Amino acid sequence: METALVGLAGLLIGMLITEHFRKRSRIEQFSGPIFEKRLSIYEKLMEEFILSCGVIDALYEDEEIPLDEKHNLAFDCGLKLIQFTEDNDFYLSEEVTVHIGMLFVNTGDIFLSENTEESRASAYERFKSGYGETKRLIKSASGISTIDNLITEITKSKPESDYISYFRKAKKEHERKKSL
Repeated sequence: METALVGLAGLLIGMLITEHFRKRSRIEQFSGPIFEKRLSIYEKLMEEFILSCGVIDALYEDEEIPLDEKHNLAFDCGLKLIQFTEDNDFYLSEEVTVHIGMLFVNTGDIFLSENTEESRASAYERFKSGYGETKRLIKSASGISTIDNLITEITKSKPESDYISYFRKAKKEHERKKSL
């Protein structure tokens, strides 16, 4: 009787272990193509985002285009980017899409004729600050930051130069200010 119970327990444990590995194998089988699809969409999002920011920069610098026309062009540019996030929202992080939407909604303040030059400049500085944050968010949500950290850990890469030292110092200072 005891032998039968041990045999039955062994059979159940074996079935549970087999099921665990089968599920894990299925997850790995499907996660690769999904990760590749997500990554390609995040790559395209980064391209669209950088392009849209370039348009905003060019509009800000151009003094020949009237403010109301700049406002309309910036709105269209943001709308195109938001449409991209809507079209691909199945694969994109909701937080990233909200952040991008809010960043571009606020570009209108840069080109409002009712605003003073000082308030337009301040709005532009907020936009530029949001540019860096958004790039970090996209890299983080896409998994690229994690993979980059993993590769750096594996290769034990520690690139050094005066520029990199300055960058690390500035980044550390920025993190310190952000935490206050």
